[in-house]
Amino acid sequence: MLKKIFIMLFLITSIMVAQPIIINPGDTLTIQPIGDSITRGTEGVTYRQYLKDLLKGINVPIDFKGQCTNAANSGSVWADYPDLYATLEGDIEHDGYGGLKTHEITDMRYNTRGYPKKTIEELVTDASAQIILLMAGTNDIIGNYQLSTFPARYDTLITRILRSANGHLIVTTIPPTPLPITNGKIQTLNADIKKVVDSHIAKQENLELSPVLWTRGKASILIKI
Repeated sequence: MLKKIFIMLFLITSIMVAQPIIINPGDTLTIQPIGDSITRGTEGVTYRQYLKDLLKGINVPIDFKGQCTNAANSGSVWADYPDLYATLEGDIEHDGYGGLKTHEITDMRYNTRGYPKKTIEELVTDASAQIILLMAGTNDIIGNYQLSTFPARYDTLITRILRSANGHLIVTTIPPTPLPITNGKIQTLNADIKKVVDSHIAKQENLELSPVLWTRGKASILIKI
């Protein structure tokens, strides 16, 4: 018997995912998280733990895919976070690369941070996940890096993911911060992200946008898969 699953999780704060995913009983749902340190995790917390725990609670096993097994904070090791490791049940793969800007996620062949020297096409092909969850752009803002070129660079990232993906791409907007000046830049880039995603949706490509909202000190994402 097929199931339609609507899931809610918390991203360091709170993420809500609301899309019907059709799976067979006993199947494992594969998810490839792509992004920066928010995806990897900070200070021993990552949204992946809440997603894993929640889906386990409704008897949906998941398998995270990715080239990276870095622990959930810069310079840390998994021995620093035994409880998190246990919650993830050793399922620590992801593609969250701290410090990388949008174009650097697109092509990591020249990175000097010890990350896999691969293109986004290679990462997506290797993972072959049913769902690709993308959150990128925060480091472009932190570094104030060529923000006028962000739409073109983001479109390149999306285009190259879709070129290689068999699964459904969920694009999230950039999470807000408590800083008004930074939030102004975030709002501008999020508008750019929406335009990029909308242009691909208009071509009936397999993706969708999930906005990030700031509510009572918690960031929530509504994803309609």
